[in-house]
Amino acid sequence: MAAARFDPFTIEPFSVIRLPYRFEGGHLLEKMFVVLGHRRDGLGEAYAICLKATSQIAVYQNNPGKMRGCVYYAAGQTTCFAVDTVVQPDNQIPIKHSALADAHFDGGLTRGTLPTEFAAQLRTAIANSITMSKAQKARLLELLDCPID
Repeated sequence: MAAARFDPFTIEPFSVIRLPYRFEGGHLLEKMFVVLGHRRDGLGEAYAICLKATSQIAVYQNNPGKMRGCVYYAAGQTTCFAVDTVVQPDNQIPIKHSALADAHFDGGLTRGTLPTEFAAQLRTAIANSITMSKAQKARLLELLDCPID
């Protein structure tokens, strides 16, 4: 019996995904991301446009300006995050749909959904960001307004 086909386009905006991810030149590490939407590149390759979520929050706690430019969740505030976590609008990562499908078939992809107020909190964080340019903020807000290719 063939395995059911997995379509990464079914991962909705504001889903939290956890999967093994390889940053440039690094090892595979289990990481969490918030999906904002989906896009195709000029060659037709599909990507989930994601924001990195991190539990390494000391840099944010020690810099109120940076903290205002992210969305903070205390441990257990949402079922998606068991520890204190920030979602970083200035840390956008495109993840190939093929990588999502591979993680799904390997059993390494988990999904959750953020609370409905996340969208408004994210817009506020983008507006308050001290690390993104006006153009970067506009591009990110455009993606929020049109999340799927």
